[in-house]
Amino acid sequence: MYAPRWTALLTDREVVGEDQLGLEGVAQSYQQYLVPGVITTTEHARYYSFYSWVLYRYIIDPASPRTLAGFRGEYFKRYELAFILGSYAHHRDEGLGGLVGSGNQNYKARRMLEAGDPVVLDAHLDYFGNELGGFGQYYRTAMREMGLVRDPEEPKLVYRLTSRGEGLALAYEASIVDTLYYHALLEGGTLSQLAH
Repeated sequence: MYAPRWTALLTDREVVGEDQLGLEGVAQSYQQYLVPGVITTTEHARYYSFYSWVLYRYIIDPASPRTLAGFRGEYFKRYELAFILGSYAHHRDEGLGGLVGSGNQNYKARRMLEAGDPVVLDAHLDYFGNELGGFGQYYRTAMREMGLVRDPEEPKLVYRLTSRGEGLALAYEASIVDTLYYHALLEGGTLSQLAH
């Protein structure tokens, strides 16, 4: 009688993804309180360093308004889409699962890579509905609890990196410093396309 009730009619349509009820953020908050530093969403630890690095680049950019609105959208989505496509391209032969957005988005990434070289990132920024992609949907809560990011000083400003988060960002940057991707970022300040 007092059991939880579904708020929408269940259908026989198969839905993919890991957050069917939209409770991932809540679950991660409890999880990080009970077992700090452990995450069950993925075995790919690189997300923490990647998202720290994107945030770091945004914060140190002299042209950055350092607002959350400026971070959302094109700025963030270009980085995340390049990361996803790069991961897919690297693992093209053996297939790739467990990557943020790989559930029902798998076909989109494959189509983008097969469409030609280079891939124009701005043409595919709708890859995620969430303006902060996997960071906003899964990882921000865990990263805050792990002491990598802090809430903004003011509601309109972007999240802050802790010294631990900055160290992780710099470690990620050191790991990609010899890539063509990184050199293209340095030359152009932003990346609007990604070569295979």
